Amino acid sequence: MGESVQTLDRSTAEAYAGVAIGLCAAVIPMTWWIRGALLALVAAIIIDLIVRSPWTNRWSKRPKIFLATSAIGLLIAASWRPIWEDFRGPINPDVKLYFVHPSRPAVVLWNDSDVVANTVIYSFALWNLDSPLNDLKTPLQVLSAKADYIRANQAAGPNAIFDTPAILSRLKKGNRIFGVVSVSCPQCLKRRQYWFNASWEKGGWYSEILQEAGQVNLPKIFEILPLISKDTEAFFRDVPPNQRKEIAKSIEIPK
Repeated sequence: MGESVQTLDRSTAEAYAGVAIGLCAAVIPMTWWIRGALLALVAAIIIDLIVRSPWTNRWSKRPKIFLATSAIGLLIAASWRPIWEDFRGPINPDVKLYFVHPSRPAVVLWNDSDVVANTVIYSFALWNLDSPLNDLKTPLQVLSAKADYIRANQAAGPNAIFDTPAILSRLKKGNRIFGVVSVSCPQCLKRRQYWFNASWEKGGWYSEILQEAGQVNLPKIFEILPLISKDTEAFFRDVPPNQRKEIAKSIEIPK
């Protein structure tokens, strides 16, 4: 006859159950409130073990309270982050653009989030409004560029925009540069677009296009370029002065 298996006492069974529930809460994907409920159950099991287990049954109240408080504190310290992250939801990177160096503008990309932004693409649709009429609709050959990654709450740049002979050959001092600059990444919170309006080697401003205004219709912009060239300020009448950021000598990223 084989030996009979010893039956677990209540405290040992509770310990095993608490460990099993804790592992499930830590490993298995679930909503924040289910995870929180399971951890509350683990906390209740821990308290019951401390109060009524054979090992602590003869202790006085004070060491039991101290041990229970310490154990629950450690449990909270080990488990609050996944519950909070589930409750908060995923964080998406949010990349913004700033422009510096008034005489020859450059772009700075700022990751205004607590996560890394990967594969950040920024692109340009810019025209010289003082080009001859037959060349007015030919955009400046500013190529799209990519930042492989930008660390959380960090900047990339400044990166030159007008640095190739093909672009420089089409610009003279005082020429008006107009257009749209955009930035996005696969996981970004949203795609951001900016109006760009500057005079070559003199300075200018830029303004983020508000989300409620929608994405810029570039084919329409292309068609009305002659009108924009004649009266640029009339085109920008809906962009108030307080939304126009001057192209600064250096950048101070808002904290």
